[in-house]
Formats: sequence, structure tokens, C-alpha cells
Amino acid sequence: MRMYEERRSGDRMPDGREPSPNMKPNGSSVCDRSVRAGLASVLASIALSGCVVNGYEQSYVPTSQTYDPRVDRVAPAPEQPEVSLVASSDVKATSERLMRRGFDTLGYSIFKSAASMPDSMAIKQAKRLGADLVMIVAPEYAGSYQTTDTVSEPVGRTSSRTTITDRKGRPTGETATTESTIYATRYVSRTVDLTSYAAMYWVRRKTGIGFLLKELTDEQRGARQTNAGVQITVVFDGSPAERADLMIDDIIESIDGKRITNVQSLGDIPCVSGKALKVVITRGNKQLEKTLVLDELCQRQPYVGSARIGPWTAWGKNFVGEWKPWQ
Repeated sequence: MRMYEERRSGDRMPDGREPSPNMKPNGSSVCDRSVRAGLASVLASIALSGCVVNGYEQSYVPTSQTYDPRVDRVAPAPEQPEVSLVASSDVKATSERLMRRGFDTLGYSIFKSAASMPDSMAIKQAKRLGADLVMIVAPEYAGSYQTTDTVSEPVGRTSSRTTITDRKGRPTGETATTESTIYATRYVSRTVDLTSYAAMYWVRRKTGIGFLLKELTDEQRGARQTNAGVQITVVFDGSPAERADLMIDDIIESIDGKRITNVQSLGDIPCVSGKALKVVITRGNKQLEKTLVLDELCQRQPYVGSARIGPWTAWGKNFVGEWKPWQ
């Protein structure tokens, strides 16, 4: 415990300055104490003061630096996005359902904070992005840490009398009384709890033929003894691909007699509404032939190359299949 005096009646600091009511023994402000208390307690202090930082906005990361699904959205951004509240254990299943409905991700927010972050902040970020839907993951306890607060308390008062002198240093016969408050400084340890927050932002995009694809892995190519073929990762509900009975994990071998060697090769296939395409696939150990009839959505999105599906070929499998939001 440290003891020091705070002077109140015209006394001066050693350097001649007037003492501040917020001044500590070393001349620094008590406002500095919050910085030493740690980042989480600073966030908590900000929240209490009314100046809340939106963690969902500050931690936002776009899904892709090269593709923006808003350019292929079905309709303009809504005034109020749809909200889906999920537990962390349901992120994978919910994401797969949204993808089947034709949704694509704009990006996500993941962060830890000691301050409370209401769902309204995630919704505000979704509106700022122009998202059609925001999936908010239920907050979870994310650990704690110890911090130390400095507390100063008055423990007594003192007074002193000073003889007043004139400009030449001669006593005038008058005196001045200075009163001081004695403060004791102590340090209090406390535990700060952290909470994990996460959200994903989605846009409903044109579905085109009706599936998303990825390139085959080296292991798959080795097992098949060919470099050709692409694998279906998502089939959109109500799309030509679903009506043709195409399924997730099917490997597309050819379309209308054209051998499919990679994702980009699908961009060379004409997209004419009403046209029937013969699609040869491998499902398990069987090779099957399906008939895919294009519709008007295909006309609205004739190109089906990797630029359209890049976010999910490069990133979606890892995010939806293996993502652990609190790590």
C-alpha cells in the first residue's frame, strides 16, 4: 500500500504546477490505469461508458479477395436481413442447408471479448454489407484471465500554515492554511471472463445449372488413374441439377460428350434454356448417365467457371467441413 497527499488549497507541485484531482504520486492521470488493466477490461469500460466497439465489424473477414457473390445476387439487398441463430455444433449443418438454398458467403466475424456484444451488432454489420441473411453463432465461454486494478482511497487529512511574504521576501504578518488529503493506493486482483462471438454473412445468388464443384485431389486422381473429372460439393434445391438427380460427391466425367477435365471447362458449355444435356457421372463404383434440362436461370448466369464457385472450391470445404469457431 502506498501513501500520498492530494493538496487542495492553492499548493503547488514541486515543478510549480497546480495539482490535478486525477493526479497520482508520479504525476500521471488515473485514466492511465485502465490501460494497464488489460484489453478485455478496457472493452468492458468502453461498453459501460456507452462507446461500444462493434466486434462483428472490427473482426470481419471476407470469404474471398477475388469474388464477390453480391454481383450475382438474385435480388437487391433487403432493408432487414434474415437472421438465423445457431449453436456452434450446428454451423456445418446450417451452412449446408443454406448453400442448397442458393446462398453464398460474403464473409464472417470471429472474436473474443469481455464486453457484451448483442445480436443487434451482428445484424448491423449484415446490413452494412448488404447481406440477405446473417447466421449468428450462440456466444460461448472462452476462458478468463487475471488483471489488477489500482484503487486509491482517502485515509486522512493534514493541514499546514505558511507565512505570507511580500515581493522582497519580508513577512507581512499574515498566514495561509493549506489542507491536504492523504490517500492510500492498493492493488486489487480480479478475474475477467471472455466470451467467443461469431457470425457468417450470406447472399442469395443465382444458381445457374444448380451445383458447385471442386477439383479432384491427387489421391482421387491416383485412385481413378485419370486427371479428368470434377466433384459436386453442393446441389441447389429446385435447380436443374437436383431435378436431374445429381448428388453431392458425384464425379462429373462428361457433359454432352465433352470430357470435363477441370472446373473451368464447364464454362465452354452453351447455356440455352430448355436444352437437355447428357451428363455422365461416377457415383461410388458405378458410372451413370443423367439428363439435365437447363432453365431460365441458366440464361441469367451462362458462365459456370471457377470464378463463380471459387469461394467454395478453395475455402468452403475447410470452413463448412472442419471449421471450429472458437479456435
